[in-house]
Amino acid sequence: MLRFTPMVAALAAILGLAGCATGQSERASGPAQGGGLYGVEASSVVEVSPPRVPSELIGAAPERLLAALGRPNVQRREQPAEVWQYESRDCVLDVFLYAVTADNVQVVHVEARDTAAHATAVAPCLNGVLQERVDS
Repeated sequence: MLRFTPMVAALAAILGLAGCATGQSERASGPAQGGGLYGVEASSVVEVSPPRVPSELIGAAPERLLAALGRPNVQRREQPAEVWQYESRDCVLDVFLYAVTADNVQVVHVEARDTAAHATAVAPCLNGVLQERVDS
């Protein structure tokens, strides 16, 4: 279960304020096709082993995330963040990317929700996403 920590609260506040301040939230549905907020192209993706635990995603660059999980099902832009959503049969994995410096974009937070949109454990959701991508 996702714990409500000060970091999660701060991230939620930033995301909420960012959406309100700009009034803009873009959503690209269907499998994402490159050219996202951070302009990652398939040609820049390198081979990596899949993450074993969610904490291995934290600090990952978009190229590493693409190599590990593939293209997200949905990319949602909420300046200054981009949320990449990976869906499995039982859950949705939300991966939050931020430009921590002008030339350093990375994953700063990962959370999961079940099919009823309730917070759920991230590790089983990540494993489900990875398993479904292997099976397809």
